[in-house]
Formats: sequence, structure tokens, C-alpha cells
Amino acid sequence: MAGKNVFLVVLVVLSLAIVPSATAVPTDQSESPCEDAKKHRAVDIDKEFNLHVEFFVSFLETANRVCVGVENKGGMKYPSEFGLWVDGVGFSPEMPELEGGESKFVSKNVTSYLDTTQDNHSVRIVASEREFMFNFTHHLNASSPDVPTPYVSDVQVVRSENSTELVSTVHNPGERAYALHVRAETFETQGEFEIGAPQPGSSSEFRFELDEAPDDVVAGKVMVFNDTGQPEGKFDQKEFMAKPNETANAWDDHFEQMPGGTADVSYSNETARQYREGYVDDEALSPTERRAGAVLVVLALVGAVLWRRR
Repeated sequence: MAGKNVFLVVLVVLSLAIVPSATAVPTDQSESPCEDAKKHRAVDIDKEFNLHVEFFVSFLETANRVCVGVENKGGMKYPSEFGLWVDGVGFSPEMPELEGGESKFVSKNVTSYLDTTQDNHSVRIVASEREFMFNFTHHLNASSPDVPTPYVSDVQVVRSENSTELVSTVHNPGERAYALHVRAETFETQGEFEIGAPQPGSSSEFRFELDEAPDDVVAGKVMVFNDTGQPEGKFDQKEFMAKPNETANAWDDHFEQMPGGTADVSYSNETARQYREGYVDDEALSPTERRAGAVLVVLALVGAVLWRRR
């Protein structure tokens, strides 16, 4: 009995160390949404301590849902914890102690825990020292806004007297962390990247020193992906443009090519290039240059009027 309790304590501690506890609501076993799935039974019996607990484990693949029912048929309280891992990431669903004759039920949708960078997945459940493994195939589009994967939540261009810097904020709304690559490319800056891992529900800031001058129009893109050369690891790509003395304007861009290999991922946008090369910041001109510009505009208007009269 002591060995079993030690195993349960170690199992729960390991699970909590990997990922914070997930919220799960115990319901009556008759309400199980996994009725169509095969049930697997695990029994823990110790007559000396009047211990008799049964686990009923099932996984509904069509809904990515785990269902675990626990019945305490003995006469003593029982800590009904069980271990659950999804694609190698573990967590501990909430399950209170059961009185003698009491039963509880846990149902958990594990979609947000799936590794979106792969199509083959696994759900592992350990109950009463028995291990149940469920392997299945499920494709998730990592760059879809409906899938909880990391994305660029904010883009800023910070200028000082002698430097220009891109600040990109990446948010992870999912239940698992990824080893992220964040890469920035502009007309003047090629392939600057940083690596980080925003924790589930958290944001991280990535900063890139750009080769553009502080008074340049900065146009480019920023990409968030899992690893170089893995097409399933495309998370998000934003294109952006920032004029001097103005905030950056960013918009969603279709993520076509992954950095790495022979793929050409250098930034190119002909409209942005023409705008950038033809842009003149009026505030940056000296008073003399502004007056000269105004005279040229007036002369052009007078010339147009005389030409029409002629």
C-alpha cells in the first residue's frame, strides 16, 4: 500500500512540474460523453486496508476527449489522482478524494494540448499503476487562427538618434509551449532571428536591430515558426510598414515559405518599395526646403492654369 501511495505522489508531482493543473469538472458517470468509446478497467485492491478502487478509462478519438471514471468500493478514503500525458506533455486533472462508496467522473477535451507540428498523436493515461496508450492521427493547421498556437500580437518600430529597432510581441494562447523561432526581414535587414518559448497563456517580446536609418520608411515581415525547414511548424506571419514619427501598421500575411533550405525568403513587396523610395517626410525637411517646396507647388499650379488658357 505504501508503495502505491508513493507512486501516486511522485506521479502527481511530475505532472504538475511539467504543466500547471488543468481545470476539469467532475460529473456523474451517466453523463459521460465517451459512451461510444471502449472502456478500459483498472482495479486497485488491498483487503488488509479495505481498499477497492476501480478506474474506467476511455478515449473518444472523434472528439479528442479523455474520460476517466473512478469508483471507490472500499471502506476508506482514496486519493483518486491519475496521470495524463498528451503528446508527451503531462498535467493533473482535478479529482478530489473519494469516500467509501463514492464515485466521480472526469472528462477533458485535449485538443489544445495536441502538438500542432505533427499529425501523429498520443494520449497516455496511468491509473492504479496500469498504463493505457491511445495513438491516433489528427491534422491541425498550425497557422489557422482557430488553432491555439503562438501568433504575433503586436509590432512596433522604435527609433533613436542612431538606430532603428523592431519590437515584436508573440502570444501563446495554447496549453503547451513551443521552442519558437521569430524571424524579421525588411528591405535592408535580412534574416535576423531570435529563439524563445512563451509559456502557455503568456507573451514574450523579441527585439531586432534593423539596418534601416531612423528616418527611413521601414517595411518588412516577421515570422513565428517552430523549427527551420519544418512546414508543419508555420504559426504566424505579419507584414508591416512604419513611416517616421508614426506607429507601425501590421496585417496578416499568408505564410507560404519556411526559412531554411533553398527557399527564398528575402522580403519583397513592389508597392512597399515604390512607396518607400518615393516617400518624403515633410516634418524632416528644413524650413528653407519646405519654403522651396511650397514655391515649386505654386509655380506648378500657375503653369497649369496658363497652359489651360492657352
